[in-house]
Amino acid sequence: MIFYSVPTLVVFLITYDALLKDPTSSNESIENWIFMTVAALIWPVTLPCILRKKMAIWYTAIRTKARVA
Repeated sequence: MIFYSVPTLVVFLITYDALLKDPTSSNESIENWIFMTVAALIWPVTLPCILRKKMAIWYTAIRTKARVA
């Protein structure tokens, strides 16, 4: 049970953080909450995609800093 609950919570918190940072989205929109719930429940698919995107952003930032220095 904990094996499924912890990654579900992680995905939900990541998507919630993205919702809070997005100035164009409404925190009161039911569609946003449904999306976050579904994304969290299917974390075996969404978590690797989220991590891949975050790693790509991180890698690009590292490469940009290396070129400047």
